Amino acid sequence: MATDSRRGRTALAVIISPLAGPATVWAGSIIRAAIAGQGSIGYSHPIISTVILLLPFEVLGAPAAYGGTLLVVWPVSQWLRARERLSWWGVSGAAAVAGGLLFPMYLHLLDPHMAFDFFPGAGAAAGAATGAVFWFISARR
Repeated sequence: MATDSRRGRTALAVIISPLAGPATVWAGSIIRAAIAGQGSIGYSHPIISTVILLLPFEVLGAPAAYGGTLLVVWPVSQWLRARERLSWWGVSGAAAVAGGLLFPMYLHLLDPHMAFDFFPGAGAAAGAATGAVFWFISARR
């Protein structure tokens, strides 16, 4: 019975946790817009513009986030669980490395001219957030 519960939590984590990655990049963009001020972004209201962009962030970021979750986060968590070493920092650390590598490649696929300008470490932050949410849903009782 506990195995069925764990499988259900893992499936829920696979479905929900990837949404944390794009939301983290979105939140970082809001913070960056607030710190940079209006002049450096070019919009009349950069914070409002960034708030409106949550849905496109999720839609455009979801394919990479789900891919990273299925290819890295889920297998790493299963590997760590099998060795009784499952921890939030292990899953988040592996996901941060994966996000740091996959995010720039995915952005390059979306726009080969690399016109996107996100905060430094956006991919690693997105990956770490995805890993932490994955662990929280799948491993916590």
